[in-house]
Formats: sequence, C-alpha cells, structure tokens
Amino acid sequence: MTALLLQNPVTPALLQNLVNRKLRVLTKPSSPGLHCQLAYLEARRAGVMRISGLVYYETRAVLRVFLTNLVRDAVTYTEHGNRKTVTHIDVLYTLKHQGRTLYGF
Repeated sequence: MTALLLQNPVTPALLQNLVNRKLRVLTKPSSPGLHCQLAYLEARRAGVMRISGLVYYETRAVLRVFLTNLVRDAVTYTEHGNRKTVTHIDVLYTLKHQGRTLYGF
C-alpha cells in the first residue's frame, strides 16, 4: 500500500478505496481479532484495566462512523478546491469543522 501511495498522488477515489478497504478489515465481524487487540491497546493506554466484550463492537461502530464522516468531508473540501488530491490541510480543516482541532501540522 505504501508503494502505491508513493507512485500515484492520492486522489479522492483512491483515498475512498483505501479507506473502504481498511474499514472492511476493521469492521468485519468474522475476524475481530485484530480490531479487538487495537481497541484493547488503546483502552490500556487510557488506563482501563478490564473491558467488556461488547465494547469491541461499539468501538468498531464508532470508528467506522468517525472515519466515514472524516473522509466524506475531506473529499468535499478537495472537490470544492477543484483539486483531485486530498491534502493534509483538507483533513485538518475537516477535523476543525467537526470540532476536533489538531495542532502541530
């Protein structure tokens, strides 16, 4: 996937394809092992000692909604700017618009 991004610019269609592929992996109910481990590690980083089994499914759903909204708004900013490449500024403006300002870029 990294080689693909280095060879071609990130167009909105390519970004949507990559995100959909990642979302399918993260939200696939048949193989929750990888996502459960990621949710567990993030919870441990936040100081949580034990996690109920239902939290993994809720985390998966929340992550899917968040990423879907983020990509949709970033692509909207890109299309409004008459560009085909989603830049980091588009993502920063999207996060700012959603009330999650990200500093340091």
